[in-house]
Amino acid sequence: MEVGMRRLPWAWVLFSVVLLILLVAALVGPPAILRWDLGQRAEMLSPAETAGATNQIRSAILQAVGTVVVLAGAYVAWRQLQHNMRAGQAQIELQRAGNLTDRYTRVVDQLASTDETIRVGAIHALDRIAAEAVTERAGVVALLATYVRVRAHHGWTHSDDPELPLRSRASDIQAALTTLTRWIQPEVVPPQWLTADIAHTDLPNANLHGCTLWHVRMRDINLAGADLADADVRGADLRGTVLDGVDFTGTRANRRTWWPTGFDPKAHGISIEQTETAYSMWPPKTPD
Repeated sequence: MEVGMRRLPWAWVLFSVVLLILLVAALVGPPAILRWDLGQRAEMLSPAETAGATNQIRSAILQAVGTVVVLAGAYVAWRQLQHNMRAGQAQIELQRAGNLTDRYTRVVDQLASTDETIRVGAIHALDRIAAEAVTERAGVVALLATYVRVRAHHGWTHSDDPELPLRSRASDIQAALTTLTRWIQPEVVPPQWLTADIAHTDLPNANLHGCTLWHVRMRDINLAGADLADADVRGADLRGTVLDGVDFTGTRANRRTWWPTGFDPKAHGISIEQTETAYSMWPPKTPD
């Protein structure tokens, strides 16, 4: 009981004090109020007039008590409504988190399917999850980067047609690349340097047009014939990467971009940004 009293809201204490004062005033206050209001004239009133005036004062006080009670009831109802809304929102968030976990689990299972159509559908489902939940975007990027490394490992493709687009060789790998680069946030320097790791893969003729490859680890990748037009490769690690026939029209890079040995980005028309604003709180570091 003592603990409950300590937790009693100040509003209820104030309400109790006001109500007590009004009740005491209604019981013993009318004669005093009458004398204070009329002064010596109160002694000139007849007993009937005194009783009538006293009852009027008491009625006014009781009306005030009723008003206080009504206001207190409205306050209680409002607080209860607020509590119910918070509880309902918490329940919705709990259900949402549970549904998201179930969806994520199903997607992971579908990514292991032998049916390419199911795998592509799972990748689009991950895209939807990233769109709905900001907190899941880093996990979606990491999962899809792992998927690309596993599916597009060196030697996975043996097509005789060097011009065949990646989407025709493996639509799921192309879909994974498109999705993971959509949710990489540029201008935010990651604490571990890299935002995603798709190193040591074969991605010939991949479509990375306009994709965000900010701080992506892309070492030892076969990107021959790929489309990197308007792509953002600032901070990306491209050491050892095959860049034969790559379209670099409008590609953005910076002084933190790592290139293959002997590769001249300026000779390929790549714009090198000199500003280091995004790295003001982050010292130079090798992306290993």
